[in-house]
Parts: sequence; C-alpha cells; structure tokens
Amino acid sequence: MKFIFWIVDHDGLPYLRGDSGSGWFNRVQASNTVTLTRNGEASTYTYQIRNENLDTINRLMREKYTWSDELVTLMGGSDREQSIAIELTPE
Repeated sequence: MKFIFWIVDHDGLPYLRGDSGSGWFNRVQASNTVTLTRNGEASTYTYQIRNENLDTINRLMREKYTWSDELVTLMGGSDREQSIAIELTPE
C-alpha cells in the first residue's frame, strides 16, 4: 500500500508527523519498519516516537509546506500540538 507523506529532516534524520488513531500509524506500529521512497530511492527505516521534538517538527512542517500545512490542519480538525513526531532511522 502506498501513501504520500509530508516529511522533514531534523538532526540528519527524516521525520513524519502523525496522529495516534490514524490507520497508517497503526500499520506502522504493527510492522515496526517503514519503507519510504524519497527522490526516487526506496529505503527501509525503523522508527521511534520523539515527541520531545514535536514543536520543532511542527515548525519545520509549517516552514516547508507553508499554508498547506495549516489548511490540512483546519480541514482535518486535528490539533498539531497533539500529533506524534516519528523519527526514522535507516536500517
């Protein structure tokens, strides 16, 4: 199954941002790994929840995706302060 995710880099590692009740996050937790295609190259990652970095990840997402980040937040009714910062580490 393929999804399109917004991703940012922080301290040399890619980060996703998610919601604990989302289907894709539940699937990630079940498999313990993520295969991500970025710039045409597929890599497999393990993940860790890094909510201590959530403020930074939220800021980086806003900077990178600008008004789109705010629009998706409004349309989805989610509170980004309650999101999960997901750090990806190459296997």
